[in-house]
Amino acid sequence: MGFEEKMVAKAIQENGEGDADSLLETLLTYAAIGKSPREQPNNDADHLSSEHEGSFLDDFSDVDSADNEVITKTVSDEDNKLAFLRRMGYKEAEASIAITRCGTEATISELADFISEKA
Repeated sequence: MGFEEKMVAKAIQENGEGDADSLLETLLTYAAIGKSPREQPNNDADHLSSEHEGSFLDDFSDVDSADNEVITKTVSDEDNKLAFLRRMGYKEAEASIAITRCGTEATISELADFISEKA
């Protein structure tokens, strides 16, 4: 799967170059939600503006629970990894079993290794 150069540059800017798993997750998230960096507002100008103090998430007081955040992140990570493994050619059942057995914190390469070992 190829990613646009701008999308990769934005992912590197957000995550740094050292963490390949974070870069991959960011790129997959962009692909899953159909947004490239050019569709997202430039937040650099927001940091200089006094009218945009704090995070935009502060307005969502009903979603402040850490439990909700963990559940949402886990489901999202699992869905992203499942979709990525499917695009790599693995069957959905194989990918799902790998995620269940290895856990949602496992990297794509760990999941692929697990599936390959079971084949």
